Amino acid sequence: MQDFELSGINLSLSNTVVVATAAAATLATTNATVATVNGAFATALASGAGKALSLVGADGVTAKAAVPLPIGQCCAIVNCVNAAGQMKNIQGPLQSLDASGVLVNPIAFPKVPDNLVPFSYLTVRAGATSSGFTPGVTNWDATGITTTVTNISALPSRPVYP
Repeated sequence: MQDFELSGINLSLSNTVVVATAAAATLATTNATVATVNGAFATALASGAGKALSLVGADGVTAKAAVPLPIGQCCAIVNCVNAAGQMKNIQGPLQSLDASGVLVNPIAFPKVPDNLVPFSYLTVRAGATSSGFTPGVTNWDATGITTTVTNISALPSRPVYP
């Protein structure tokens, strides 16, 4: 029989229902985020239910500026909450699209530190008709930008790309 360890786990215990707000560079939630960090309940996401969340143009771990996506690139952006109830975004590596908009290599998640709980992720594609995408600046529904939001309780093994 295999032992299964659940101590010290990070989980999002509620479906936050994150939505990429049309004609904006923000996100919105339908429900409050209830999460555990290292097994202890965290403060609920500071914005609360139904309020706008800013996708900051900086990495939530390094505080470095987010990397803009040039035309023909895509990436995953993981939305997390810390124990204090602050949202942190972490951008994954950029991946290329071919001329027809199909991924050349699979998209990858960024490394998420133990003090953050992922509650959703986005896949963002800057297609051939776009002007590129800058996290926290470019609207989700800008021409040529395709954004998909996936609400999660824990980070899956790999992003699902539509």
